Amino acid sequence: MKVRKIFTVAGAVCLAAVALAGCRTEEQDRLTRYEPGVYKGKPDQGLSEDQRRDLMRRALMQSGVTKPAGGGSPTRDVRKPVDSGALNERTRNQKGS
Repeated sequence: MKVRKIFTVAGAVCLAAVALAGCRTEEQDRLTRYEPGVYKGKPDQGLSEDQRRDLMRRALMQSGVTKPAGGGSPTRDVRKPVDSGALNERTRNQKGS
C-alpha cells in the first residue's frame, strides 16, 4: 500500500511539473492562432547604409564576380534577326496540321 501511495504522489508531482513548465515567461505572449499568409510577428528593423554595403560586398565575394557583368557594344544590336516566316512554318510542322 505504501509503494502505491509513493508512486501516486510521485506521478502527481511529475504531472504538476509538466503543467507548470508551460507557464514559463518566454512562453507567455507567444502566438497560438496562425493565419496563412499573415505575419503577426514583430516588424523588421531597417538596415543602415554600412550594413547594406557590407552585405553587398559579401554577396559579391561569395558569387565570385569581381566586376560588373556586361560588355560588348552599347550602340550595336548583336542579336541575329529572327525570320518569323520560318519560325511560323516550323511551328505548323510540329503541330502536325
